[in-house]
Amino acid sequence: MSIDPAKYQDSRQIYQCHKLVYHEHYSEVDEAIAREKQLKRWLRTKKISLIGRVNPRWLDLPTTFSEISRDVSTPLDMTRK
Repeated sequence: MSIDPAKYQDSRQIYQCHKLVYHEHYSEVDEAIAREKQLKRWLRTKKISLIGRVNPRWLDLPTTFSEISRDVSTPLDMTRK
C-alpha cells in the first residue's frame, strides 16, 4: 500500500509536516483508532521519546507501508502514567 502524499497535503501544509518518522500497523480498525486516541492523550515529550526509541535518528521512513515492519503484538511499554 503506497502513501498518497496528495491525500494528506492539507494537513501537512497546516502543520508543516513533511516526514514520516513513526508508524504502527494494525489489522483491525478499532485497534488503530484506540491507539490513536491513546497517543493523542500523551504529552509531546512522551511522543518524542516513543519516536526516539524506534527511530533515534528521526529518519524519513519509506513511502510504502510494505517496507516498514513493526510487530504490534509486542508494543513498547509507553502506557500513560
